[in-house]
This record gives sequence, structure tokens and C-alpha cells, in this order.
Amino acid sequence: MNVLTSHKQTFWHGAMLLTLAGLVSKVLSAIYRVPFQNIVGDIGFYIYQQVYPFYGIALALSLYGFPVVISKLLSEKKEKSTLTSQAIIVISFCSLFIIGFIIFFVLFQFSSQLANIMGDPYLHLPIELVAFTFLLVPFISVLRGYFQGHENMLPTALSQIAEQLIRVGTILILAYILVKSDFTLYEVGAGAVLGSLTGGFAAVAILLLFKKRITGGHFFQEYKGIFTLNNIKTFPFKLLLLNSVAICITGLTLVLMQLVDSLTLYNGLLISGSSAEEAKVMKGIFDRGQPLLQLGVVLSTSLSLSLVPMIAKAQTNNQSTLIVKHSRMAVKISIIVGAGATFGLIAIMEHTNKMLFRNMDGSFILSVLSISILLTSISLTGLAILQGLGYVSQSAWAVIAGVIMKWLFNSLLIPLYGSLGAAISTVLSVGVVAGVTGLFLYRAIQNQSIIQFYAFVKACIAGIIMVSLIKGYEWLFFSYLASNRISSTIFSLSSVIIGGIVFIVVLYFLRIFSKEELVEWPVIQKWVKK
Repeated sequence: MNVLTSHKQTFWHGAMLLTLAGLVSKVLSAIYRVPFQNIVGDIGFYIYQQVYPFYGIALALSLYGFPVVISKLLSEKKEKSTLTSQAIIVISFCSLFIIGFIIFFVLFQFSSQLANIMGDPYLHLPIELVAFTFLLVPFISVLRGYFQGHENMLPTALSQIAEQLIRVGTILILAYILVKSDFTLYEVGAGAVLGSLTGGFAAVAILLLFKKRITGGHFFQEYKGIFTLNNIKTFPFKLLLLNSVAICITGLTLVLMQLVDSLTLYNGLLISGSSAEEAKVMKGIFDRGQPLLQLGVVLSTSLSLSLVPMIAKAQTNNQSTLIVKHSRMAVKISIIVGAGATFGLIAIMEHTNKMLFRNMDGSFILSVLSISILLTSISLTGLAILQGLGYVSQSAWAVIAGVIMKWLFNSLLIPLYGSLGAAISTVLSVGVVAGVTGLFLYRAIQNQSIIQFYAFVKACIAGIIMVSLIKGYEWLFFSYLASNRISSTIFSLSSVIIGGIVFIVVLYFLRIFSKEELVEWPVIQKWVKK
């Protein structure tokens, strides 16, 4: 095996490791909300979800944004930069520490004003606690960027999983103890926010252990001669900040939508005539959709995003035909799996709601919100393709357009339709992201459309047939069993299996994939040839 082959294998193994760690972390980040809501109820869930988007932003900065750019600076340093690795590390850390401290100071100092903007002054304590997570961002970002720049993805992967495990464990344990000890729900919410800090400290500890094991020294080995005028002039501050933010914005599509809801939904419910108590419960019920949405999107994008490295490789080799081919395949997969998750969840929403959250409250609203799974799957796949092709800023502008429309739609629809208006607003806004992303991709890939309309229609036909059969099964099932949490659980889980089989069989007979497309997948290549 030559050096080049070994280098390529190391790179792809590292990329696969990060992908797997990201998948595990996203699943953990979704499923813990179910037991948490069962412990604290809808109002407690509302309190936590109001401040969660701030943690989501800090997490994205320390995972997807700054480390990626820092690693790129370190890898390119060998070729065309006059900056030493140590200079890149030290100046990056100082820059990020200043940014993190400014964000911390603003959130902490103006927590009361921000809570008032949200319409709930008691949220100031959870906001103050979540502000501290931004002080950890420079440490985690620079350490992860250092390892990734040296093509060692294991520390990033392990720190990511450990961060989520410790955070989730802290949230659930503290929530249970504080509720049992008769603390107020706002104090319980603040305790849950502490999980973001314990998780962050766990990530820093693991990264430092790896650093000590590899180098045996301190992180900043040499300060002398780093802060020279030439180094400061040479350092690409614009690249570090703008590219990191652009990458983060793309990965924060759903979190930014949640942030808009945190700032506008509760206030809108109050304006529409709901009491404070009713508005909190309604917001908490609406937030039940977030773990369902997140799990659906993770499921639908896990396959489609596996093609993005192939698209990036084709771009590097100027293989325009392969770019179009792989891009269309990735989007088609996101449509198919996204449609299956969307239609399936709508079919069993009432009983899934009861299975997970003890009652069927808000099932229709959550069903409407589920439509965004399909549109988000298409959006995130398209955004990843754009980034793989090097159009980072365009992908960020697509998300910004969707967030702006989310704010406008919320302002118009929530006073009229309450939580349902927020659900409709999310669907429309994610549709805007998908549309703008599709437009950018059309221009980027030689004015060719990568969204195949026939695939969308066939997936929807399969989804409608699946829903019809599940509803028939539901009528038969509950003709013999009373509706309770146990029967709803049995029905929901069995419906997932039945619905999945029906969906796949219908797609098979509709010939949604050609033989040429299927042989692209090594796992089923031999079976297709037979």
C-alpha cells in the first residue's frame, strides 16, 4: 500500500467516524426530550425549550463551525501560509475567546431584557446559565480543530458522544431530583441547562487527555513571537469568522426556526387571548414535535448525506456528469425516506403522542408540523451538496431567507391560528429554504434541476397508500382493544413495521429506482445483478 492510498483511507475512515458520532449524538439529543417531558410536564418542557436554541448555537459553533475552519487553516499551512501551526492555534483561540466572552456577557447581562422579549420574565435564570456555554466554545473549538487539522478524528468523535451522554444524563437526573424535591419548574429548567455545562466540561477533559497523550505537553507550548504585527496581518480573521458562521447557519436550520418560535410563539399566544398558563402549556405541547422532527430528519438524511463526499470528489475531479448524477440520487433518497417518515408519522401521530407524552393533546398540530420532515430532508441534503461544491455562503443565505420568512409567517399566523399557525409557518419556511436551495443548485450544476418530480409524486402515492392501510389497521386494532398508553405503544410500534414494509413494497412496484441507480450502492449491487 503506497502513502497516497494510506492517506486516503485514513481520511475516509475519519470522515466515517465523525459521521457515526454525529448520528449517535443527534439521536441522543432527540430521544432524551421524551423522558424529560414525562418528568417535568408541558410547562417544564416549555421552559427548557425556550432557552435550548442558545445551547444549539454554541454547540454548532464548537462542532461544525470553528473546528472545520481551524483544521483547514492548519492543513493549508503546509502549502501556502507563512503562519506556524502554533500561531494559528493561539491567535484562533484568542479570537474565539473574545467572541465567546462577548456573547456570554450580552446574554448574561441582558438576560432579564431577553426574557421580557420572550414574554416570560422568569426565564432570566435559565438564560444566564446557558450563557456560560459560550465560554467553553473557544476551548472545544480549537482543540477539535487542532486534531482535525492533523487528520485525527477520534478525539472529536469521542468528545462529541461524551458531551451528549453527560449532558443528557445530567438533565434527566437533575430534573428528577429537583421535581421530587418540590423546586419550581423554572429552577428545574435552570438545572437542566446545567447539562450543557457538564457536557461541555466533559468534552474539554477528553480533548485535553488526548492532547497530553499525543504531545505530552501543554496546549500552548510557545507564546514568544506569535503576536507579531506580521502574524496578525497575515492571519485570516475574515475566513475564520465568516466561513465558520456560514457553516454553522447551514447546520442550524431547525434550531434557528426554534429560536424564532421561542421569541414569538408564547407572545403571540398571549396576544391571541390565551392566559399565561394556557400559553405555556400550548408552547410545551407544540415543542413535543421537536424530537419527532429531529428523529425523522436524522433518519431521512443519514442515507442521502452519505453521497455528499462522492459529489465533492466529483467536483474536485471536474466530473460534471457525476456531480449531477450523485446529486439527483441524494435528493431522491431524501425525498423517499422523508416522505416515508412524514406520512408514517402523520398516520400514527395520535397514538405516538400518547405513547411518548401520555396524552393526545395537540396531535393535529404535530401532524401538520410533521410535513416539515420531508421539506427539511430535501433542504438539508441540498444544503450539504451546495457546501460540498464549495458554495458555503449561498447555503447560509438560503437558511437566512427561511428564518426571515419564519418570523414573518409567525407574526401573521400565530395571532390567527395559535400553535397551528406556528406549525404552518415552519412548513412554509422550510419550503422556502428548499426552494432557494434548489435555485442555487440549479445555477451551480450547469442549469440542471436535481429534483426529480416523478420521484416526489411516486413517494407521495406510496405514502398515501401506507396511511390508508395503517388507518384500516388502526380501526381493526382498537375494535378489540381499549385505547390506553400500552395499547397505543403496541399499535404505534407495530404500525412502523407494517407501514415500512407497505411503503417499500409500493415503491418497488412503482419502480422509483432504476437498475442503473441501484447498482451504485455496493451493499445491494450483487443482489440487483442477480
